[in-house]
Amino acid sequence: MENKQAIRNFMTRRIQGTSIQILRSESFLIGQSFIGHFGDYESYLIYLDHRREVATGRLISNLLTMGRRVYAPVIVGDTLKCAPYYGASRQEMRLNKFGTWEPTADINHIDVDVIVLPCLACDELGNRLGRGKGYYDRVLCRFYGTTVCFAYSFQVLESLSHIKEPHDITADYVLTNKKTYGGINSEC
Repeated sequence: MENKQAIRNFMTRRIQGTSIQILRSESFLIGQSFIGHFGDYESYLIYLDHRREVATGRLISNLLTMGRRVYAPVIVGDTLKCAPYYGASRQEMRLNKFGTWEPTADINHIDVDVIVLPCLACDELGNRLGRGKGYYDRVLCRFYGTTVCFAYSFQVLESLSHIKEPHDITADYVLTNKKTYGGINSEC
């Protein structure tokens, strides 16, 4: 596949064609692996999944039970910020313009130890392809903590370096249900 949109279309069809049971099972394994590898940090920015992304709800519950601070992304204009997240049933939430739930109170600049990134596709080096709005790339350009991209094993492609643009920021790690890959951080 030669361009970003072709990869997005292909991967969207692939995700839609995978059963919910398989996606839930793989999400559970990814969450367990994340706790094993990255559970000792104090604070996390973790996306609230939608559109069949790797599910994060159980992971967030586990981290909160462990006494960790969890934040959820909040879109403010063209900027990604965050808000403390305690679980959707414990705080006021709203749907943003993309149909993703986000907390409504205590919106802050991002200051966490680990950012968990969603993707439509990625490679073993941490190159990732999202939905094309660049919210995470703008944050990651100024972020010095650890970045972990969540992906189902079938979302890991051989290489995405041919479509990488100067503003695309590489994840430190890619975590799938089968393997953890160490990424290479890129400079802004």
